[in-house]
Amino acid sequence: AGEDARTAKGMRPDSPLAVQVHLVTHLVAVGVYVERGEASRRREALAEAERDARLLERFTGLPGAHWARAKYFEQVGMQDDLIEERRRAYQSEHPVDDAFSAYAFALYRSGEQDQAMSVLDRMAERAGAVRES
Repeated sequence: AGEDARTAKGMRPDSPLAVQVHLVTHLVAVGVYVERGEASRRREALAEAERDARLLERFTGLPGAHWARAKYFEQVGMQDDLIEERRRAYQSEHPVDDAFSAYAFALYRSGEQDQAMSVLDRMAERAGAVRES
């Protein structure tokens, strides 16, 4: 899978989907290397994942790009960046429902319960508006 992700990214380096798959592949590899005790390979995979997360930053509004970046921040323990990425997805022009719940959950986990409830209220209002149309 890793070789396929590298090939796709090499063929389409500006494709957010190729970069997203490449990033997620490296995050999975990080977990495998942790289990095997391969610290140097873990560091290499994390460095590659970080590069991909940076590349995806310019693709605001693409749910997959937000999701992959958030997974990276979550895995490396960058809580503030995770919340910011969840916020960016939530405030994008056409947020998917998962953006609301993921942002609310990140806020809740960081102790921002009132703000998390506001996000969930907005999600409920949006769902009502969709049903009424």
